[in-house]
Amino acid sequence: CLNILPNPTNGILKIETNSATRNLEYQISDVQGKIVAQGILAQSNGTSELRMPEHCSAGTYLFICEAGTTKFTLQ
Repeated sequence: CLNILPNPTNGILKIETNSATRNLEYQISDVQGKIVAQGILAQSNGTSELRMPEHCSAGTYLFICEAGTTKFTLQ
């Protein structure tokens, strides 16, 4: 299970997973498949926060991790 809140977002993502791992590897790609961010998030009780990179413009993105893939919109 993977949830991104709020959706649409102003650039700060709250990521909720049911993954038991403390460190979550992720990628964020645009709709053309270009990776705009990637890294490792530290999770606490299945949640973590991430700030979108400044260079990302408004649009639809994919958040991809071991817990799944979900779309979200950056306003």
